[in-house]
Amino acid sequence: MMSCRQLDQFPKPVVKPQASFVYKSMRWLLAVVLMALPLPAQARQLDTTTIDGLVADALQQWQTPGAVVVIVNRERVVYLRGHGVRELGKPDLVTAETLFPLASCTKAFTATLAAMLVDDGKMTWDDPVRKHLPDFRLNDPVANQAVTLRDVLSHRTGLASHDELWYRSPWPVSEQIRRAGFLPLAHEFRKAFHYQSVLYSAAGLATASAGGQSWDSLVRQRIFEPLGMKAAICTSNGPQRAMPHRPDHNGKLVTIPWYEQPQPNPAGSIHLTGNDLVPWLMFHLGDGTWQGKRLISASNLAETHTPQIVQTLEGVVAATHPETKEMSYGLGWVIQDYRGNLLWTHTGLIDGFRAQIALAPQAGYGIAVLSNRNETRMNLALVNTILDRMLGAPSRDWNAYLQKVVADETATSRANLDERDRIRQASTPPRSFAEYVGNYQHPALGDCTIFLSGGSLAWRWRGTVTPMTWDTGDQFHVDVPGLSEQVITFTIDSRKTKSMKLFDVMWNQQ
Repeated sequence: MMSCRQLDQFPKPVVKPQASFVYKSMRWLLAVVLMALPLPAQARQLDTTTIDGLVADALQQWQTPGAVVVIVNRERVVYLRGHGVRELGKPDLVTAETLFPLASCTKAFTATLAAMLVDDGKMTWDDPVRKHLPDFRLNDPVANQAVTLRDVLSHRTGLASHDELWYRSPWPVSEQIRRAGFLPLAHEFRKAFHYQSVLYSAAGLATASAGGQSWDSLVRQRIFEPLGMKAAICTSNGPQRAMPHRPDHNGKLVTIPWYEQPQPNPAGSIHLTGNDLVPWLMFHLGDGTWQGKRLISASNLAETHTPQIVQTLEGVVAATHPETKEMSYGLGWVIQDYRGNLLWTHTGLIDGFRAQIALAPQAGYGIAVLSNRNETRMNLALVNTILDRMLGAPSRDWNAYLQKVVADETATSRANLDERDRIRQASTPPRSFAEYVGNYQHPALGDCTIFLSGGSLAWRWRGTVTPMTWDTGDQFHVDVPGLSEQVITFTIDSRKTKSMKLFDVMWNQQ
C-alpha cells in the first residue's frame, strides 16, 4: 500500500490544451460523434474507503487472488493500491511494486514509439512496411503492394489473428513475421478489423529499423526513462512477480507456470508495476509533454487515439459492452463511447493474467486494473464500476451483469458440444482412421503428424501430442493448450492424396 507521501512523489505533467485536428473521410466519423457529445456531469468525489470496498468485492465475487488498481487524473494520483495476494496459499501481498504482464496493452507503447519516430522524421504513418522491413510480405497481391505501418498498427490488413503462430512459438519474432506472409487473408485488405499480434511485432521491428536501435532499447530510452517508469521491462525477467492462476478441470483455482517471455516482443512483452502505470496514464491524458519536456507532438499523440478502422459490435463484444454504441481501433488503442463519454481502452490477456486500461479524456481520468487470474472479466467489471462513480453515471452491478454474460457463453458452448455429441452418436465415421494417418506440412505453421494411438487418432505438432476426437464426416476436433478447441477437416481425393484444414489454413500431405 502506498502512503500519501509516496503518492506525492509522482511528478505532475505539464498539460496544455489538446491540439485540434480535422477528421478526414469516414475513418474520422466516430471521433467526430464522440467529440460532439456533451461533457459528463460533475464526477463524484472518489472516496478511498469506498474504492477499497469495490475492489475487495470484485476480487471476492470473481475469485481472483490479487490485483493492483491505479486511478489518476491529469494532475495527481487519485488511487494506487494493491489488493489480495501474489500467490494463493502464500502471504506475499500485491502492492504497487508487484510486477504484472501488460500482455497486449504493450501495443500502445509500440504505437507511441512510432509516433515519436514520426516526429523525428524517421518514418511516417503511411510508410510502406517494406521501407523499413524489406523482406516483409503478405499473401495477397493488393495487400502486399499497399500495406503500411498504419495498416499493421490498426489491425486492418485482413489477416486473421492466427494466435498459433506466436503463442508458445518456437520461432523468434522475425521468423514469425516471415511465416505470416504465407497465411491467407481472412478478409479483403482494409475492409475489416482483424486483431493481429504477429504483424504488430512487425511494426515494432520497423521502429527499430528506423530508430537505429532495438525496439526494447528505444522503448526504454524514449518512454520508460523519461516517464520515470523505473521497474518497467520488455521481458518477463523481473523481481516481485505476481503468480498466474487459472481453474483446473475440477474448477479449483491453482497456480500455473508463468508464460515466460525472455525475448522482447513489441506486441505483448512489457511487464510493469502499478507505480509505472501512473506516469503512463497521465502522459496519455496530457498533450505529449512530461515535467516540462516535450516527448511527442500533440498531433501525433492524438493520432494514436484516432479511429482508423471500425470494430463491429456483435456477439460477445456487444454483450460485454452494453453501454457502447460505437467502437473502433486507433493505433494501439480501442476508441469507444461509454454512456456518452469518449474512452480510449485496451485489454491484455496472457496465461493466468488479465490487464484492463481505460482513459476518459473528456473527464480527465485514467484507470488500470492488473489481476492474476486467467481470462477473468473482473477487470472490466471493476473498471466500469469505477468509471460510473467518476462520471456521476447511474450505478449498475457490473459484477452480476458480466457474470451472467460469462454464464451465457458457457451455456451456449455446452449446448453446442451436446449437439455435436448427439450427432456423433447417431452416425459412424466414413472411413477407417488409418486413412487419415500421415505427415502434413504448411509453409507458415510447419510440419505435423497424424498417427494412430490406442484405436483413435492423435496430432503431433511442435513437440506436443494432442488426442483427436471424431465429430462427423471427415471432421475431428483437438483441444490445443492455450488455443482452446480447434477443428480438423480432412480432404482425401480419388488418388488418396490427403490434405487437412486446421487453424483456417490447408496443410498438404508431404
